[in-house]
Amino acid sequence: MQYGLTKKGVRQLAYKFAKANGKKYPQSWGEEQIAGEEWMRGFLKRHSSSLSIRKPKATSLSRATSFNRYNVERFFNNVKDVHSRFGPISPEKIWNLDETGLSIVQAQSKIVAPKGMKQIGSATSGERGQLVTMIAAVNAVGNSLPPMFIFPRVHFKDRMLFSGPAGCIGAANISGWSNDGTFLKFLDHFLGSVMCSKEYRVILILDNHETHPSVQALGKASAAGVVILTFPPHTLHKLQPLDISVYAPMKTYYNQAVESWLYNNRGKTIDIYAVAEAAGIAYPKAFTPQNILSGFRKSGIYPLDTEIFTDDDFLGAYVTDRIPGSQPTENVTARPESVEENSRPHITSADLDEPTPGTSFDAGNKRSGSDTPQSKHEVANIVTPGEVQPYPKATPRKKSNRGRRVGKTMMATDTPEKLALKEQQERKKKKQKYCKEKVRHPKKVVRNLAGIAKLQPGIKKASRMDLQN
Repeated sequence: MQYGLTKKGVRQLAYKFAKANGKKYPQSWGEEQIAGEEWMRGFLKRHSSSLSIRKPKATSLSRATSFNRYNVERFFNNVKDVHSRFGPISPEKIWNLDETGLSIVQAQSKIVAPKGMKQIGSATSGERGQLVTMIAAVNAVGNSLPPMFIFPRVHFKDRMLFSGPAGCIGAANISGWSNDGTFLKFLDHFLGSVMCSKEYRVILILDNHETHPSVQALGKASAAGVVILTFPPHTLHKLQPLDISVYAPMKTYYNQAVESWLYNNRGKTIDIYAVAEAAGIAYPKAFTPQNILSGFRKSGIYPLDTEIFTDDDFLGAYVTDRIPGSQPTENVTARPESVEENSRPHITSADLDEPTPGTSFDAGNKRSGSDTPQSKHEVANIVTPGEVQPYPKATPRKKSNRGRRVGKTMMATDTPEKLALKEQQERKKKKQKYCKEKVRHPKKVVRNLAGIAKLQPGIKKASRMDLQN
């Protein structure tokens, strides 16, 4: 559920559990209101086969909230809709596209060092590195296209791709990120490498980044017979094949290649002109058919498996039960039996990490006998840990007035979706134009708003006051 207990949290829960059930415990537990460290060591030792101390991976609240059964079912319904409308799509026609960032400052690998040293250093090119974006595409038979690199420069130079992956292409953007122009260039690269037409449809699955569903890109893809399908927002860590099994090893091999470059060029700093060379070493190691096929299989895209995710996978969304844009009271995630609030499972003494009936903890934290054994009824009605410390549950979400567009999974090349996206982008352009005019000619904008307010009283009043302030 993304809210795991630390060792201290487990000890606090153990104390609450013992107190709620009238168990005897050491006096020190009651004074500090927490179980002792000795108990914790014994608890982990008794459950060494099923429990361990692990460092969790940070998961944003957006991901925990958005990866729910409702969003996943909508995505798989769209996948099935594509198969039904255009006939069964063979795996070589199913493609996934995504970007990732490659920095000139690599993540540090572990090294062998003597014990007792408080700090161990490792050479890097700088404290903050420049970022080069790599766009890649893979299909469900394990093939991949030569990638595209976007360098943080105004003009692109061919020498930036020295020793890069075979067939790779490049572009430049001052920020180093992808934009509408660079995505169109990669789309041309994709269409030139993949056989597709109106009779030979191809599915291209990608995220909802604003540079992807542009009007020009959708028009070009639709004319070439490419069906663009988007993922639900904040679900890529579970649904996108590239994120699941390809980009993680790519980053590992890339960091190793950068470390080797620094080792072989001691005293020199790596720059963006060596990024393609390091990526050329890492790319064939990471983009293997086994890794690519594993990503498509684990995401359930191919072979198509709409039940690939169980209730356990949606436990993070159970905390909030939210659909983007829906009312807070709407329940979208099936509540697993393991977190039913009113459930009271039948518990026996064998299920508890406590003394068997007839024994208790004395003040010395040792078991001592008792002449009065507990009845089965008392054991069955014991207060469970879930009742002592309820499962995490978010409060109802307040209605937002920010007016932000809610992303969704969709077939972006469908006519209704294309028209809606075109209208939205036109509104965005008008807003940007208005903001520029507001900076350049504020008095002119105020006069125009004042005239509109006379024709439509009250509608533009707030905007006019904001400008005057």
